[in-house]
Amino acid sequence: MSQSLPQHFPIEPLEARRLFAFANYAQLIHQDLAVANSPHITGKGVTVAVIDTGINYDLPELGEGFGAGFKVIGGYDFVDDDPDPMDQDGHGTSVAATVAGTPWTVGPTTYQGLAPEANLIGLRAGTQARGFSPTDLQRALKWVMTQAAANAALAYLIKPIIDDVLKAQAQSSL
Repeated sequence: MSQSLPQHFPIEPLEARRLFAFANYAQLIHQDLAVANSPHITGKGVTVAVIDTGINYDLPELGEGFGAGFKVIGGYDFVDDDPDPMDQDGHGTSVAATVAGTPWTVGPTTYQGLAPEANLIGLRAGTQARGFSPTDLQRALKWVMTQAAANAALAYLIKPIIDDVLKAQAQSSL
């Protein structure tokens, strides 16, 4: 006898320690279970480039600073064409905290990013008000490729992805 799927899928509450559970999707992907089963994956020695609305690097969970010696080790603002990727909208900051935020507490709940020991690079390529221009996104992707050129293994891994994105962008603007 086969069982039918329920019409809706109940969302189970997470334990008191949560990662970045800003919404119910963290429960749907069993985020805490993934971290519990992989405690050795901390992000140590890894740098993640966040292409978004920037990063508010002044927050304690994101290192309280910008540059060498901080969690956000560098970046660029492609919207204003300057070296300061400070987030003025919040979305990029949320993404950065999801990726690499160190533990922070809101009310009775403590959160942390998936890889709290990782470093970040903030690449501001859009804003909430004007969105993301294809030109700024392309410039940010090329910035990542230029930086990766110094690391042959990284360039090998990300070049096909970036090539596909740039090719799709070129085709959609025809």
